[in-house]
Amino acid sequence: MESPGEYLKRERELRGIRLEVISDATKIRAGLLAAIEKNDFDALPAAPFVKGFIQAYCKYLGLDVQDALLRYEAYMRSIAESKTSALKQGAEAKKQETRPANSLIPIISIAVIAVLLILFGLYAISKKRPLPVVDSSLPHVDERPSGFKPQPENEIAQKKEIASPSLKSSILTLAIEAEKPSWLKVEIDGQNPFEVSLKQGEKVKWNAKEKF
Repeated sequence: MESPGEYLKRERELRGIRLEVISDATKIRAGLLAAIEKNDFDALPAAPFVKGFIQAYCKYLGLDVQDALLRYEAYMRSIAESKTSALKQGAEAKKQETRPANSLIPIISIAVIAVLLILFGLYAISKKRPLPVVDSSLPHVDERPSGFKPQPENEIAQKKEIASPSLKSSILTLAIEAEKPSWLKVEIDGQNPFEVSLKQGEKVKWNAKEKF
């Protein structure tokens, strides 16, 4: 379909009417009318004002106002759809660029777990070392303070178990389900942030060691 600006300009030139004449008759600046003929709607006020300009333009030339307004609305709708498509393509391209970085997360998680297992093994080995041998020929000296009351062995063992450190691995998980088409910007453990485009109902999940 012919754009609204091309349509109005063609009809004006067919009638041999200069733009300044329409400007004087409609009290609309010639610069605004020229912007309409060039489809330069970014240089014009809000849509309600533009529709008013087109209506006055059509009435002066004797054109169908409804037809011209439908051309304008269809043209603006096609421009909006083109911008939305470009944004989606850009988001998808950025998502493709960030996938290699995301693939390192499982490797880092495995490495952290391996280090924790090694530390736990070293701790367990240190607990099994034999006690030093005491020379029974030396006289026994009781260095316990006066009034000391020995505790049962089972109570001592329970306190040792409570005091024993435990090593735990902690991995944070972020799960998101989009209720409508959405764009997200995510930063994991202080790394470079990345953007993600989600469709309605689409789910994603990420892991982190410290924070999101």
